[in-house]
Amino acid sequence: MLKRSGCSPGLHQRLLLWLLILLGALWVVLWANHYGQAEKSARRDIDDRLRSAAMLIVQLHNGQSQKAIETSLPSPLPATAPSGSDDDRARLFPPAFELFDRSRQLIARSDNFPDTPMTDTAGFENRQIDGETWRLYTSLHAQGDLVLRVAFAHRAQEATSRILTRDFGSPLLWLLPGLALAALLSVWQGLAPLRRLTVRISRVDPEDPKPLAPAEREVPRELQPLVHTLDNLLTRMRNIYARQRAFTASAAHELRTPLAGCLAQLRLAQLAHDAPRRTRALERMRESLGHMTRLIRRMLLLARLDRSGEGIETQPVTLQALIQEVIDQHEQTATEAGVRFETRLPSETLTIDGEPALLNAMLTNLVDNALRVSPRDSSVVMTLETAAHDALLTLRDHGCGISPEERERVFDPFHQGNQGSDSGSGLGLTIAHAIVAAHQGSIDLDTVDGGGTVVRIRLPCHSASDE
Repeated sequence: MLKRSGCSPGLHQRLLLWLLILLGALWVVLWANHYGQAEKSARRDIDDRLRSAAMLIVQLHNGQSQKAIETSLPSPLPATAPSGSDDDRARLFPPAFELFDRSRQLIARSDNFPDTPMTDTAGFENRQIDGETWRLYTSLHAQGDLVLRVAFAHRAQEATSRILTRDFGSPLLWLLPGLALAALLSVWQGLAPLRRLTVRISRVDPEDPKPLAPAEREVPRELQPLVHTLDNLLTRMRNIYARQRAFTASAAHELRTPLAGCLAQLRLAQLAHDAPRRTRALERMRESLGHMTRLIRRMLLLARLDRSGEGIETQPVTLQALIQEVIDQHEQTATEAGVRFETRLPSETLTIDGEPALLNAMLTNLVDNALRVSPRDSSVVMTLETAAHDALLTLRDHGCGISPEERERVFDPFHQGNQGSDSGSGLGLTIAHAIVAAHQGSIDLDTVDGGGTVVRIRLPCHSASDE
């Protein structure tokens, strides 16, 4: 099969090519075997005819003349018979014979018997006589009283072989194109489910990729794993597109509100006739711009983490030092909110491989959420311990907790829930979840008895003893 320039051969062409090679090899084997069998069959046919002719001549010898013996042997085609091929005529030509008595006196001899010396050895032999090969059969009868020699010219054997080859080889010649056509139809029909699957895939809407979901009976067993994999991939793509559209819509909504407020304050500042009013409008506009700046930074960070940790540069990070750093950053905010920090850290140093800035942002988002929802005179408790080969970081607040119906959506972008505060962006938990996933860890939230939320973070670590 020829392949187009610049393109690899298709699956149809590959299968058809290999199938034709196998069938062609099988045909060659059959033809070679048939040709050899035709030679053997022709040789056996000549030997059987020589042996039969010898037996017939001996039976007719007693009291009969040479003419009677000749007329009893197979005769050539009559002159009035329909014309046949040369092979047919050569094959039916009668054998040549000669018969001797005990004293080697000639009793009878056919006109076409070749002139060749006699031997005392019985059996079959080939002789070259006057440039032509003869098949000779010598038979001894009545304790050597009779010596009979029967001969066939080798062209009779060749004619028989050609007849057998013609009669049985012609079907093989027709079999070759038949096999090629059958191979083509088999490959085409066998790959029909793959073509139907290709058409079904080509009809998938890129904007709304839905699973193929074909009926089980329409898909061969070998293609079912591929179809299931494609369905899972299309389902994931559809969910990703849905999340992206929801994220874009939520981001536009979150940015529209502070932007509208910023434009309104700018208008007030332009219309203000006194400095205090203008200053107050500009200050509110600065707050709106700051809120939008923080929101955009978080969105950029989330977009960076959306590649499942690609591009993160890791280095050893001590978790005790990280927790203390975040507490120091929020000490003033906690004091103003009337909330105190409690830490329970192990004496053994726990170290993980991670990016310090991202880990700080993850813990900062969680502490910000805890401080916003915690009532005055309460505490935020952070516990660090080891579990197998992981570090388990637990953060608990004493807020209103998370309802079971919201627990499945807390990590969705811009989902703020109902925790008693609306000052957040709705991206804190989403960013924390993405950072933990980028560090090959896990995070989950739960509501505990007595009120409050517990955040459990599990990260792979190595202790000082491991090092």
